Amino acid sequence: MEFVTSVPEQLGRYIIQQIIGRGSMGIVLLARDPSIDRLVAIKLIQTTAMLDEDELTKYKDRFAREAKAAGQLLHPGIVTVFDVGQSDQGIPYIVMEYVAGITLREMLKAGPLSVDDALSLSFEILDALSYAHSRGVIHRDVKPSNILITPDKHPKIMDFGIAHLIGSDFTKTDEFLGTPYFMAPEQISKNKVDQRTDLFSFGNILYQMLTGKRVFTGDSLAALVHSILQEQPVAPHKHVPEIPPMLSHIVMRCLMKVPGDRYSSAEELKQDLLHVHDHRSEDFEDEIETVAEAGFIRSRSKNVIRIAGMVILALLILVPLLILLPHGKNNNTSPPPISANKAPTPATKSAPPATKTTSNEIPTVVITGKVPQKKQEKKPQPSEANETPTEPSPAPVVTPEPVEPKPPDTVQPVSINVTHSHFFGSCDGRLTFSATGVQYVSDAHRFAWSYPEIRKLERPDWWHIRIETTDKDEYSKSYNFVLPKNSLAAYDWNRFRTVWVDSK
Repeated sequence: MEFVTSVPEQLGRYIIQQIIGRGSMGIVLLARDPSIDRLVAIKLIQTTAMLDEDELTKYKDRFAREAKAAGQLLHPGIVTVFDVGQSDQGIPYIVMEYVAGITLREMLKAGPLSVDDALSLSFEILDALSYAHSRGVIHRDVKPSNILITPDKHPKIMDFGIAHLIGSDFTKTDEFLGTPYFMAPEQISKNKVDQRTDLFSFGNILYQMLTGKRVFTGDSLAALVHSILQEQPVAPHKHVPEIPPMLSHIVMRCLMKVPGDRYSSAEELKQDLLHVHDHRSEDFEDEIETVAEAGFIRSRSKNVIRIAGMVILALLILVPLLILLPHGKNNNTSPPPISANKAPTPATKSAPPATKTTSNEIPTVVITGKVPQKKQEKKPQPSEANETPTEPSPAPVVTPEPVEPKPPDTVQPVSINVTHSHFFGSCDGRLTFSATGVQYVSDAHRFAWSYPEIRKLERPDWWHIRIETTDKDEYSKSYNFVLPKNSLAAYDWNRFRTVWVDSK
């Protein structure tokens, strides 16, 4: 198996136009299907370069099965899988629906969303998850970078059944593909996963949409894993007081360490979010604040709160009735019993009618911008008295710029013999620079990094190269290589470093 060293001009019948994305799994290409003149997105799975021959055979078989299952998912909230294949180098690829827009990860770089915007996106994401789960398909890698936001602000989940493959049976037991910020504890512990695993990841996403912060962090991979497995997160409304505590409870239930303490389905979770959306104007915060202080709530706490509320309401109705009803002529005589059909009558008259809001009345939400406020009328100034009033200009509609096709990358790869220095000695291997990333292969190691994964690419002198990798700048790992004299020309080093800089 070879590493992706250059971008092909064609994969199968698909004509490659340009690179539109890079990640830990590989690169994403924009291509055209000439048979129906349609733009498609093709993901090249370059991490298979780290597999030996037996692992690769198992991977290809499983890849085909998972892709076939993903191809059966037809839902407006899921990126459709059209086709699968492999390049002339034996690198598997998957052909998907091309979606113009940005990822949720890119959207969240601007900061947290409003509660209404976060809920609006959540309803559609949960609809897509519920649809897939009902067909026995678990995503296993739900995260902001796997959710595309269309120009009309609708989310679409991609990589169903595909993104987790390298991160399961095809890595060593102590390795992860990327950083597990959104992984559930049972995934890290390599225990059984089900739909509740996806709901844990969704809870992570909703937490970040509301607060602008990740739930779990750490300055190293070990610290991050410990945080996911052992630490109790801070409730979202402690970061942002405007978040309703009821919504904070729902997020925290998604993040329970034990799957049985989470929601059992995406539909159940959605119904609770709809309840929060429909009752945000009601003053429930004081009643549940004491429960919110605990941060984590058990799965049955919601029903306990509802039952307690019903009991309190019943007492508020019945106690005044017991006081006001006549007790007869003799003060020593016990009051007549209250019949069941009479007690509700005064309660019905005294209780104010409740205002109901159905789920069909959810307002249309605009993801970007602030909630419109009532405009203050401007009083005309004397100098403006004779001016003709004009209508205010409508806000400009932001649409994504069309993708301009570019010729395929033609940077030729360069391979050199190097020595990899590490804590316990060193090993000899080959370091390959290509248009898409860097690969190191020896008898002891196989590393492959796309350029966006490389935080630092340095050459302190002619005989040394230092590569520092990172995942979202949370933690890093350094690799040091010793070069033979005159093995890497300055021209080659500068052109590949330019490709790396351009990828940022």
